[in-house]
Amino acid sequence: MTSGLHEHLVAAVRDLARPPEEQVALLAKQGLGNADELALEFDACFAPLKEVLPAETAEVLGELNVLLNEMSGPTGPWSFEALAAAPEWERVRALATRALALPAG
Repeated sequence: MTSGLHEHLVAAVRDLARPPEEQVALLAKQGLGNADELALEFDACFAPLKEVLPAETAEVLGELNVLLNEMSGPTGPWSFEALAAAPEWERVRALATRALALPAG
């Protein structure tokens, strides 16, 4: 497993687990106007690593990936306001937090 990619995956999951106000601050600092970048960063790392992660970790991250894919599209909850208000983001944070507690491989 590429350690740089693995570290990037851990960082992306950590960003998904952050409270909404921290997510907004992180995105604004990067000059981004919506939250889809959080999902894109996760996807870029998870896809190439999913086959080499421990089974339980891959399963939880797979659930997270499915949820983010279901949220995708121009009408998804990607606004800064949605980060704090949309129930999908509560589920994203819960899954990301759960994944961070599992073995990373």
